[in-house]
Amino acid sequence: MNHVNSPHPLVTYLRRAQDPAGGDRALLAVLRRSLGQAPGDDLRAVARLEGLIVRLQGEQALGGERQRRHAYLVAGLLAWCRTPGTDNLASLGHCLAQLCLSSNRDKQDSVERRLAHLVDADEEQLPMLLRATVRLLDQAEIVPDFSLLLRQLDAWNHPDRWVQRRWLRDFHHSLSTDRDDAA
Repeated sequence: MNHVNSPHPLVTYLRRAQDPAGGDRALLAVLRRSLGQAPGDDLRAVARLEGLIVRLQGEQALGGERQRRHAYLVAGLLAWCRTPGTDNLASLGHCLAQLCLSSNRDKQDSVERRLAHLVDADEEQLPMLLRATVRLLDQAEIVPDFSLLLRQLDAWNHPDRWVQRRWLRDFHHSLSTDRDDAA
């Protein structure tokens, strides 16, 4: 499951857990509560997720502690979302452009500032900024691709800053494409 466009097994499992007809509401509640702490600090969430990770992917699936913290964060963000969704290969930059296009001008400026803060953030600031961003997107019923987000967080500190550049490109490309289509 290393393919770049493949849904992450943990994300797939958590999407099934969100199913109102038989999902795991207790797991989702634990994951939502874990968002109040730094990723990996809520031991109840760690215990539940470690069991899932090993069962779904094997012992070494997520690599080191850094990748595990990203998985805990993304799992909490996904659990918090009320909007059902599937992985749609939409980066956070594209999702924020969708939010901009559905908002008034004042909110558009706010969304652009939010993106600027996100791409300039260090890894310690990301959990807080991502929680606020995903909540805002969820209120507008815009669902990011959580598998893609997980892969991109793992590359956040890459020297080329390709994730940050991708989000900016996706944001501006999506804005200009939709505005051209409207004209």
